[in-house]
Amino acid sequence: MKRKLLLLTSLVAVLSISGCSTPSSSSQSEEGPTVIKDKFLMENGVSVYSIVTSRNPQSKESFAASEFTYFMRLATGYNFPVINEREVRGGQHYISLGVTEQFVANFPNYDYSLIDKTQSAYFISTKDDNIYIVSSDDFAGDGVLYGVYDLLKELIGYTYYHDQEIYYETKTTINLLDYKETFVRPSYDMRSISTVYTYTNDLHSRRMKLINNSRGSEWCRGTWGHSQIQKILGPWMTDEDDPAHRTYGETHPDWFTDPHMSKPERDGMMIDNCLNWCAGPEIEKVVAKRLFDFIDKEPLCKFVMCAQEDNNVNFDKLPDCVEALNTWAKGSYSALQINFMNHVIELVEKDVQEKYPGREIQYVIFAYHTTLEPPVDSNGNPIIKCHDKLRVYVAPIRANFSVPFSSPLNKDIYRIFEGWGKVAYGKLIIYLYDLNYKKYFVNFNNFGSVTGMYRELLKYDTQYIMTQGVSDSNAPCFDELRVYCEANLMWNVDLYYDELAYDFIEHYYKEVAPQMRDLYDMIRNRYAYYQSLVNPSSGGTSGNIENVDLYPLAFVRQMDLTIKDAFAAIEQFKNVDNEYYTLLYNRIMKEYLGVIYLKVKLWSDYFITELDELKETFYFYANYFGITKVGEGIDIEGALG
Repeated sequence: MKRKLLLLTSLVAVLSISGCSTPSSSSQSEEGPTVIKDKFLMENGVSVYSIVTSRNPQSKESFAASEFTYFMRLATGYNFPVINEREVRGGQHYISLGVTEQFVANFPNYDYSLIDKTQSAYFISTKDDNIYIVSSDDFAGDGVLYGVYDLLKELIGYTYYHDQEIYYETKTTINLLDYKETFVRPSYDMRSISTVYTYTNDLHSRRMKLINNSRGSEWCRGTWGHSQIQKILGPWMTDEDDPAHRTYGETHPDWFTDPHMSKPERDGMMIDNCLNWCAGPEIEKVVAKRLFDFIDKEPLCKFVMCAQEDNNVNFDKLPDCVEALNTWAKGSYSALQINFMNHVIELVEKDVQEKYPGREIQYVIFAYHTTLEPPVDSNGNPIIKCHDKLRVYVAPIRANFSVPFSSPLNKDIYRIFEGWGKVAYGKLIIYLYDLNYKKYFVNFNNFGSVTGMYRELLKYDTQYIMTQGVSDSNAPCFDELRVYCEANLMWNVDLYYDELAYDFIEHYYKEVAPQMRDLYDMIRNRYAYYQSLVNPSSGGTSGNIENVDLYPLAFVRQMDLTIKDAFAAIEQFKNVDNEYYTLLYNRIMKEYLGVIYLKVKLWSDYFITELDELKETFYFYANYFGITKVGEGIDIEGALG
């Protein structure tokens, strides 16, 4: 058996690691399937097996069939035929994807409720020498696709690392595997990471087993993001019930904290404005009507945002809100928002269920900045609870992401999660952060701590987790490694960050893996020292991490020498295999940009003779890699002076 890495020329970054079960699932995925002795999926380069789909497969089921045939052809040279359920002949062997006639006939007592409404869970079983994979029909067959990736992992060792790195083993004989009747459930049913790469490459997202919630049909596009003012009900919008066609800001100035605000130049702009959540039934009816219009236009959407605008909420000039805060809401802004949305959802759902009986919509709000505090009293008891269809997107922006939430450094954040767990248990969507907003060229130290965070958040029956990375630019600082590790951990929280990181480094950096691992370890160890003895709060999203105490001259020089050792190690390929040399050169250079940044920004006087060359290299390769920002909204031009 040979081992092979497929080198692609496309710019698609992807991965897959086989799945795991939660304690409520079978232990099948922990132990793995067993080999059926003397029976083969493929023998001596040929197979009697076909891939079977239904006559009208879900979109991801069709894609799963093509992924299986593609990777198996690469590994074995054999092209597995894909047929539909009506083309199966008696005695024919197959791998069935989705709810085919063959699946229904062989599993007449299958309990669909065990994966109902899940995106990623799937059922897998071997019966009469055929393999069956099926998932919920509430999405587009994602679970079947993930099941196929896991099957490929077992059959040929398939692992998708990033960009041009697909690992598989070449084989001509493959034993048939015996899967007991098993439900496979990842740690988090829905997973998302917002980096430019994952958000602009659908194939990348799929193979990473990630949801791209800025694309696709699951999230209502019309309401995505901070949306109450910008998309749902802005003071510049025309009041449809006003004979004079005035704006809502004119007819109902009491509905907004700033009724005079004009329409923003583009969606997504940060706006310190808010709806008056205490304005009464009339505004609730208007918002409900607007939400239904969005839902009506997007028949496949399942998540509808009605979230506050970015930054803080201020109700100081709204007497009815001030009164509510001083009485029943006990000072809780989030209580006002939930009370408002509970009423809105009741109104929207009447229209939704009348026109689309049985349609499932989840309505989403933010717990963020002013609304981050949960609506609980001084004893931790809920002031109000969420409507069954309301989901709370908890964004702990003030957290220290270098340590788990259970750390004393995050005691306030832990308390916040505990409160939300009581108010909205099983209804939380978690929004974490993977970046320092101001410093894209300095490593953000959450490498190992995300593992603990992911594990801790399961206690609230959290099904959906999203991590925001650098989303307005490509980025250095082990960006590819971070996504690989985090996507795997979201799928299986029992994995270990450093094991994933070292495996990634070995396959991604190849001959220079020792040097790049040294660089990774140096940064990890330096942060461990600095945050233990100097500044424990530097793990925040806007912490001061560009400073000479964290990156003293001797340490920056050590980083510099390590990178130069990596460049020296690939010189042997320069005149022998220039394509391979360039591949590794660029991967090293992307990380070197962070070192150049520190050399120039912190210690330019000590590198004066090479300063011009450093700046020229920095700007040339930043442009080459599509790195356009040094911080959120901060263009790279002039970053080094």
